[in-house]
Formats: sequence, structure tokens, C-alpha cells
Amino acid sequence: MNSTHPNPIALDTSAVEIFRNTLSEPDRQALDEILSAASQHLSALINSDHPLPYQVYLLSLLLEHHKQVSHLRRQWQDFVDK
Repeated sequence: MNSTHPNPIALDTSAVEIFRNTLSEPDRQALDEILSAASQHLSALINSDHPLPYQVYLLSLLLEHHKQVSHLRRQWQDFVDK
């Protein structure tokens, strides 16, 4: 990422950590899984040179969520079709 744009994952990490610590253990685990899945798209984020990198990071979170939902829908449809 160029030097004018901060790493979106590093943005306000103390606030994220405070929020994370207020969550129940299952919610903390879910948040950790979401952030881990979204980190797969970091190279795309870095290469995008988007002026608002955190927005692109949020899009990567949505992308991962959509992929999981689509997978579950296909599994459900396969189950229903049997």
C-alpha cells in the first residue's frame, strides 16, 4: 500500500480491540473468523490504491459473507432437491 494510505486493518485497532473485548466469546470467535476471511483480499486492497481503503476492506468482508451464504444456499437447494 502506498505511504499516503494507511493499512485499513490497522486503522483504530484499539477501538476494534475494545469492541471485541465487550463481545461474548462466540461473538469474538465470529468476529475473528470474519476478519481472517477478509484478510484473504488484502493484496487486492493494497493494489487497488483506493482513496478510502477501509471501504474496500468492508467490501471484502461482504464478499466473504456472500460467498458463505451462496454456498449454504446451494447446499440447502441440493438437500431440498433430493
